[in-house]
Amino acid sequence: MNTYALFVAPWDLQDVGTRELFAWARDQGLNTVFLASAYHAGWLLHPHAHSRKAFMVEDGTCYFHPNPKEYAATPLKPVVAGMARDRDWCAEACAVARELGLKIYFWTVCLHNSRLGLLHPDVTCRNVYGDSYPHALCPSHPAAREYVAALVRDQAKRYAPDGFLLEATRYHRGRTHGNLAGGVAGHHHERDGLPMPALEQHLLNLSFAPTDLAVAQDQGVDVTRVQRHVRDHLDRWFQTAPYREEGVATTLAAFQEACPDLSRYEQALHEQTEKLIEQIKSDTAVRDKLLIGDSHRRAFDVVLVGCYNQSQNRCEAILGDAAARCRPGQRLIAGLRLGFNPPPNTPAINSQRQGCDIARAVAQLDVAGIAWYFYGESPRSSLSWIKPMIEATQPRRLFAKVREIRVALIGAGVIGAVHLRAMREVPGVRLHVVADRDAAKAHALATGQEVEHVADSPEAVVRDPAINLVIVATPPNTHVRFACAVLQSGKHLLLEKPMGLHLDDADRILDAAQPSSQAVGVALVHRYDGNQFLARELIRHGAIGKVRLVRYRSGKNMYGDARFDGTGRNERSWLVDPAVAGGGILPSSSIHTLSVISFLLGYPRFLSVAGAVRCSHPRAFKGIEDDVSLLLQLEGGIGVVFEESWATDLDYELMIQGERGHLRFHGPAFNEVGLTGVCDGPTPARSRQYFEANRLVCRPHELDHLVPPYFAGLATDMIAACRGENCADLPGLLHARNMRAIIAAAVDAAAAQRETKIDWRSAPRVG
Repeated sequence: MNTYALFVAPWDLQDVGTRELFAWARDQGLNTVFLASAYHAGWLLHPHAHSRKAFMVEDGTCYFHPNPKEYAATPLKPVVAGMARDRDWCAEACAVARELGLKIYFWTVCLHNSRLGLLHPDVTCRNVYGDSYPHALCPSHPAAREYVAALVRDQAKRYAPDGFLLEATRYHRGRTHGNLAGGVAGHHHERDGLPMPALEQHLLNLSFAPTDLAVAQDQGVDVTRVQRHVRDHLDRWFQTAPYREEGVATTLAAFQEACPDLSRYEQALHEQTEKLIEQIKSDTAVRDKLLIGDSHRRAFDVVLVGCYNQSQNRCEAILGDAAARCRPGQRLIAGLRLGFNPPPNTPAINSQRQGCDIARAVAQLDVAGIAWYFYGESPRSSLSWIKPMIEATQPRRLFAKVREIRVALIGAGVIGAVHLRAMREVPGVRLHVVADRDAAKAHALATGQEVEHVADSPEAVVRDPAINLVIVATPPNTHVRFACAVLQSGKHLLLEKPMGLHLDDADRILDAAQPSSQAVGVALVHRYDGNQFLARELIRHGAIGKVRLVRYRSGKNMYGDARFDGTGRNERSWLVDPAVAGGGILPSSSIHTLSVISFLLGYPRFLSVAGAVRCSHPRAFKGIEDDVSLLLQLEGGIGVVFEESWATDLDYELMIQGERGHLRFHGPAFNEVGLTGVCDGPTPARSRQYFEANRLVCRPHELDHLVPPYFAGLATDMIAACRGENCADLPGLLHARNMRAIIAAAVDAAAAQRETKIDWRSAPRVG
């Protein structure tokens, strides 16, 4: 990641001062400015402006001094904004940016121009009834195309910016400038007297301007047929609205079945946008400039992906989808909003902590940078979060210069030994100290694993300034105490699952974290499997289409295991004590698979759960459930059928069903599975070696080379995170807390015998 950009408008420069604002931006760690050079109308609230709090932006004007000769071939001429007639803001901004070492891109609104559309209605988009949409110049019209090309060429010649952010190069998606439901509309004061369903809105949005019809007809599209179908459908809708007649299409897919030429017509319109951008790029004055756009057009070098008003999980999903659509060499910039609109009047980022979490997650993806939208609209407190957000994307400074990570272990049991063995294999790790309430056990483990010291107590470990990372591998009833102590000491933390006995415990741990300085991981290790990594990549790429259903079934009879005899002869007999373990199969085993499902699907929100939580075996211990059957609902309409047992031996089977195929993990146990599937969607190039036609077949352990397995993978990522490296796959506290929330809701749902909402946290609490 090398671009940290801020959207800025000339009225911001007028209010603050160009040098003052750009110097402030540089001090925050920003290195790029997106300056509005040609803009549409807007009625803006400026919460921290010195001169005015509300400002109506002139419609369809520019903030530079155009050269009239560049526009000789088009009747459309740029209009200079009143505030720019005696002051060339673009020239001033370029000079200051270069002096301060900032890159500057001209943020140019291209086809969204109501001023020119009202003056030249023949150059605008028109609906099927012939009504002009004056805010949308038509990209198939030669005059509009030449105007936009001249607008960019003129700026490139005159000011030589580093590049352009081109907004509104494609057809506007509707009669309205903004989103009325969300409270953000253009100054055009759009009003609908009836609700418009998605299909009817789409059809009314389509442009049937004469130049559009001519272009499509030249490509063999029966434009008369398309017009007739669209108009007939809308006429029937307007006659019966807000109700529909029986038998009419209700979805775009159904409408396209009756009118196949509609898809070809829309494709012809999209190609006009491609040609417009290619025309801009081909100009000699623009050819060496970086072009940033808001869509995946071929000629754009970088795509700005709007992640406005989205949770961390949604940001990751949106950017993952965008990355899958990029052409070779095309990069992404994530757009984050700091202000409070829309959907209705909600904050995009509501705390510094949430902002840092989102920025850190974005940095771990394959993106070129982050752009913050935008200075004038953002509350002053939100602007103060930019610097910590930038720091969150960079290597953590606390131990950035430490070549060797000194590790301490609290809890010298079986799992603690597993963690130490995994850590021993990671270069640059020093096993410094181990502590356990059983001193003999601690000494035995330290000798066997060549640990340097044995501590008198866990508290001594926390106080030791030589330690960088503490592993807490004790029973769940101690997790809150030890984890919070480590977090408060400022050390990095690797915590065994689950996060305590109750959801409140998990919230206490999460709230104790210091995201700006600490790496924190939770030992949900089942994701560290080559099958999981390939499957996740296929799902992100769209290989099985939109996921609709997940089915999971697995079982292992635990009642022949010494840990389940309840006598305490085995050091892990605490597993059958609910006061120590917090439950049975759910917090011990099921939490791993729930985490895997979340990981594979891109961390969607789990909404609700229903089902049964049972103590089914005759030898079952009270409060230690050994069999669960759950139905979970996830955002995006995804359903999960989840069955797991400690009372019956069952093969491991996890099936993910999408609209274009499926993926199936199957084997005798979670660590002995193969991956098969049918993928009718696009597949990443590096995965095709595992396919025969559209069929995927991977035998057990065939994909082990993709990631160090289980605890080895966790240790590798944990140490990398301690060194400040990006580790997108490390299971974090928020994720582990939400897995604990699913378990709590499942227990409540079973007790109440009804569906229960899951107490999901998309970000740490404010305050």
